[in-house]
Amino acid sequence: MAELRNLVILSPFGVFPPRSGGHAAVLEPARALARSGMKVHLFGLGVRRFEAFRHLRSFTRELEPGLTEERHVSPWNWFDYLGRGRTGLPPLGAGAFLARRASPGLRKRMATADAVLCELPWLFPAAPKDHPRVLLAQNVEAALVDGNPHARAAHRAEAARQEGRAWRDADAVICLTEADREELARRYGDRPAAVVPLGVDTDRRRPSSPEVRMEARRTLDVGERFVVLFTGAWHPPNRAARDRVLAWADRLGDEFLLVVAGSVGERPARGRNWRITATVPDLAPWFAACDCCVNPVTEGSGANVKVLEYLAHGLPVVTTAFGARGLEAARDGEHLVVRRTEEFPQALNALRADPEGCRRLGTAGRTWVEAERSWVALAARRRAVIESVL
Repeated sequence: MAELRNLVILSPFGVFPPRSGGHAAVLEPARALARSGMKVHLFGLGVRRFEAFRHLRSFTRELEPGLTEERHVSPWNWFDYLGRGRTGLPPLGAGAFLARRASPGLRKRMATADAVLCELPWLFPAAPKDHPRVLLAQNVEAALVDGNPHARAAHRAEAARQEGRAWRDADAVICLTEADREELARRYGDRPAAVVPLGVDTDRRRPSSPEVRMEARRTLDVGERFVVLFTGAWHPPNRAARDRVLAWADRLGDEFLLVVAGSVGERPARGRNWRITATVPDLAPWFAACDCCVNPVTEGSGANVKVLEYLAHGLPVVTTAFGARGLEAARDGEHLVVRRTEEFPQALNALRADPEGCRRLGTAGRTWVEAERSWVALAARRRAVIESVL
């Protein structure tokens, strides 16, 4: 079996700096692979909302030794973004576009790479057929499109066509959960596919010291309230979960502060015992200031990075069973709390009334994620899957 030394990763969106779990799911394993001694070239398409007019043309930069980022920026990106807006629809035309308009530098990098890894199926058509092509199936993408109210019949058909083609033609497939592997096989035909779960950077995401926590709570002006945090990007399942969090406000007293952080909130807003931050440059102060994290997600596909991030910060977590998919080894009541959405207010009241139990739960969750979901170990498993087809 040949050794993987040079890898190109194709992503349909930019991921640095990471602003969501989806960005981290692409960037952090790339970092781990680069730190293992590989050369990793991370390609992203277009700019993100917060970057606005900061990048008016394509660029390449070194993020750290062994890891470079290339971003393709062109009028096509703007037209595509304006057409999709905030509908949550995927960039169905991105693969055909990149196949025609990839830069000479990207073509050369793909031609000399040992393998090309496609994050999601949308850029798979741009990966050269004469090199090993690996599909990283973060979700069952066609299922997400099927559930999107903005999707037309043509969108659903094209998403299924592209995902099915990538599933069948890839030299190797990596799924994040066994449930996704089974559903993809049901939709597009059985084939070998590895299941390597999501991880988290446990060195970078750590519990905050009492001093950092005190300063964060002072700066964010949360007082003595029990702070409950939900984070997420502008993604339909997250938006539905955001609405559930805000609906609890009337059931919880003034001793609570419910915080929704990230682009899942359209604009900053606040009420009696809730706050929406919208996009913020850094979520670290909120992780330091909060007492508990929640994940009331009930729909979607793939695995939730946010739960791993919550656990890595040593915070007690209340999640739905669906929100904990892919984390079956984490035990309810020991590493996290699993409840139906209507039971969340009761669970939050119980945690607030038991500070010592809160501390034990957060510590146990942190210990579990260090042992089971470190990106160093999981990136090595991804590398082995890719090397098996070189």
